[in-house]
Amino acid sequence: MTKRENVILIVDDMLGMRRELRTVLSSEGYNILDAASGKEALEIVKSKKVDLVLLDAVMDEMDGFAACSIIRDSNKIAHIPILMVTSLDDKASIKQAFDSGATDYITKPVNYTVLYHRLEKIFHNIEQEEKIAKQNNKLQSLLNVASLENSYKRNILETITEGLLVFNSEGVITTANRASHSILRYSEIDSLLGQHINAICTDTSDFCNNKTDDDYKCINFLALKNAIQESPLIEIRTYLNSADKTELPVIISGSTFSHDDKQPASYMISFKDMSAQIKADAELNQAKKDIENANKMLAKHNETTLQLKDNNLN
Repeated sequence: MTKRENVILIVDDMLGMRRELRTVLSSEGYNILDAASGKEALEIVKSKKVDLVLLDAVMDEMDGFAACSIIRDSNKIAHIPILMVTSLDDKASIKQAFDSGATDYITKPVNYTVLYHRLEKIFHNIEQEEKIAKQNNKLQSLLNVASLENSYKRNILETITEGLLVFNSEGVITTANRASHSILRYSEIDSLLGQHINAICTDTSDFCNNKTDDDYKCINFLALKNAIQESPLIEIRTYLNSADKTELPVIISGSTFSHDDKQPASYMISFKDMSAQIKADAELNQAKKDIENANKMLAKHNETTLQLKDNNLN
C-alpha cells in the first residue's frame, strides 16, 4: 500500500495542531481526515475508511485513552492502528496509552522526523501482516485441498474389497484399508498401521516348515520386496498370518511407487483371501472323484450284469 492510499485520521481538540499536522502529512502524500474530539473520531472510523488514527491523549470532551479503548472493543474497527500523541512524557501516561490499546506513542512537541519513521514502521508492519495473512490463507487452502484429497483417497480405499497394504522400504506398514483388517481378522481399524510386514508373513512359522503343498509358498518381507522389484505387478500365492494366528492362503499383487526421486520407494500390495476358493475347489475335486468312482462302479455293475445274462443264455 502506498502513502497515497493510506488515510490518517488526526484527532486533536486544538484546531491549530490539526492544521499543522494536516499540512505536514499531506505533503508526505497521506490522505487526511480530522476530528476535534474522541466522540467525533469514533463516528468517523465507524463510517469511513481509516488506516491509522493519530490520537491526542488529552482532550476535554473525550480523552484519547477512552476513545482508544472504545475502538479496541469494537470488532469492526479494532484492527485500526492508533498512534497516541501526548505532552505527558511520564511512565504512567505511556503505560496508560498501551493499556488502552495504543499501537505506539509520540510526545509533544512533535518531532516530525520521528513521526515519519513511526508512521512508516506501522504501515510497513501492516503490509507484512497482510502478506503473512495471505500466505496463511493460501496455506490453509492447500491444507484443505490436501485434506479433501486424503479423504477422497481414503473413501476410494474403503470401497476396495481386496486387502490393500502400503509399506515403506523398511517394511513398516503405512496404509491399510478396511478390507485388509477384515480379511486378516483385526477387530480394530488401523491396528495394522506401524506394524512390520513380517508380522503377517509366515516364512518363519512352524506351519511353513511342515508344509508340503507347492501351490502356495511361504514368504517374508525381503523375499516379497525383491519379488515386487524384479517383476512389477507380479502375482504371488502365499500365506498371511491373521490376528487369530490362522494361516490364510492369499494371492498377492504388488507394485512399487515413489512420491519423488529423493524418497525411497514404497511398496503396495493387494491381496485376496483364497480360503473359500480353495475349499470350493477341493469340494469340486472331491465331487469329480466321487462321480468318477460312481461311473466306475456303474460300469463294473453293467459289466457284471452282462456276464450274468451271457451265462444264463449259455
